[in-house]
Amino acid sequence: MLPFIRSATDCIAREALKENDIEAAIQQKRLRSKLEIPMRRCANELDAMVAIHDRVYYPGAGEDFFQGQYVDDLPRAVGQRIASDLAKRAANASAAHEPQAAQDKFALIERESGSKASGGADANSQRPIGGREPAPNRPLPLPGQPSFRPPNYVMPPGTTGRTDGASPPASTVPKTATSDAHEWLALLAFAAFGFFLHHLSKVRARKRRRDDLLTKYGDEAIVDRIVAAKMWQGMTAEMLRDSWGEPDDIGSDVYKTRTTETWKYGRTGRNRYMNRVIVEGGVVVGHKQR
Repeated sequence: MLPFIRSATDCIAREALKENDIEAAIQQKRLRSKLEIPMRRCANELDAMVAIHDRVYYPGAGEDFFQGQYVDDLPRAVGQRIASDLAKRAANASAAHEPQAAQDKFALIERESGSKASGGADANSQRPIGGREPAPNRPLPLPGQPSFRPPNYVMPPGTTGRTDGASPPASTVPKTATSDAHEWLALLAFAAFGFFLHHLSKVRARKRRRDDLLTKYGDEAIVDRIVAAKMWQGMTAEMLRDSWGEPDDIGSDVYKTRTTETWKYGRTGRNRYMNRVIVEGGVVVGHKQR
């Protein structure tokens, strides 16, 4: 069974790499919500995994495994499989960004050199206004160092006072409408994923039931009528049971040469039923409806 499980998970991992913002989904721990479309693309592999569980254990074991242990562990397994590919993507993006960063730094140095040269050529342009001396030139702060602030400087609300791009501790960040929107989007994505799993489970159950009926009767026309919950004269009692299920009650009339059974469906009251199907010799011979 392990080869079937690995095949399904590998397929989902490959398809997940094609999704937009997969890196952000992993960082924000919402990878589960990004796996809905990849799972649809890997329906054949998932069906094979479910089928092998049903054959090895019991009918329905594959669906139980898929809905429980497999889905619970799927985000971890997919994240582990695509981690190296995402790391390569990040390295390639960083390598592509370095030449542009060097050009920007060179342009900044040229601008600073040009401003100093123009300041020395025209002394009148640096003459103090209102009797004040101009502020001395100060080097730009290095990453991780606080920027220069004059005495008694008050930081604007919502700023961190850091130039390295780092965020303040989570406890000091005020909750905004954007964060609320992200939480609602995550909840909606989780609900959509659950609805998708429920729908996928129903589709698989219908497919498995049809396959079982086709194996049992070997006639697609009969299977189509049973799946559509049809009842007709000439069908066997077993077909009736597969189509309408177990009756609410069965009445028997014994005659000299035959025994007639009345299969009753849809109880509406005491000894009252919507449908009564007459069965003789294991074959449907009549039907009464109220």
